[in-house]
Amino acid sequence: PYTDPYYFRRRQNTIIAALTCQEIGDRCFCKSFGTGPDLKENYDLLLTDLGDRYLVEVGSTAGKQIVQAANLAQATRNEFVEKDERMKRAKSKFKRKVKTENLPEIMLANLIHDIWIELDRRELSCGNCSLACPTCFCFVINDMVDFSLTSGRRWREWDSCQLLEYAEVSMGGNFRKTRGARCRHWMNCKLCYVKLRHGMFGCVGCGRCIRDCPVGIDITEVARRVRGE
Repeated sequence: PYTDPYYFRRRQNTIIAALTCQEIGDRCFCKSFGTGPDLKENYDLLLTDLGDRYLVEVGSTAGKQIVQAANLAQATRNEFVEKDERMKRAKSKFKRKVKTENLPEIMLANLIHDIWIELDRRELSCGNCSLACPTCFCFVINDMVDFSLTSGRRWREWDSCQLLEYAEVSMGGNFRKTRGARCRHWMNCKLCYVKLRHGMFGCVGCGRCIRDCPVGIDITEVARRVRGE
């Protein structure tokens, strides 16, 4: 797959320090996607609050170098046991979930479904869901040429597929003119397209889109409806 050089340069110079979660929100469902409350990979350092101290786990060479430089005490077996117990308690608190088995295929087979008609009536196309989503990365490219026509500049700007202008093309065409079509595209991006293309879901189950939607659209409910539940 294509590697964005601008993002990759920043990512190579970034240290990821993650914190396991023990306070499960009403809208969270990260357990369904394996993105929380604990992590198994994709971090440099993973911290767990044990009350009066933190358990620090290393996930990369960079993380190991940081821990060695900090001269931290060696973690004990009891501290890992305590972490496991805390994670079990956290996992028992989830109120929302998404069945991920065969979900991309099910979403793809239901591009025509009553739920999209219903969402077309409710959807405001405000873009809150995509602005709050930690995995949305859509952008627009802007070009500006100076008056001499000898130089100019190009820059990328954050954009949202929920906005009417996003899918506009020349001569007034628009691939996703209706609000329902835009909502369907976003839901499928999170639950289908990214998984099929990159092997992981585009949703991490944080629940921010549910929290910030002014009309109460719930991605977990959409997934259930598409499944026929």
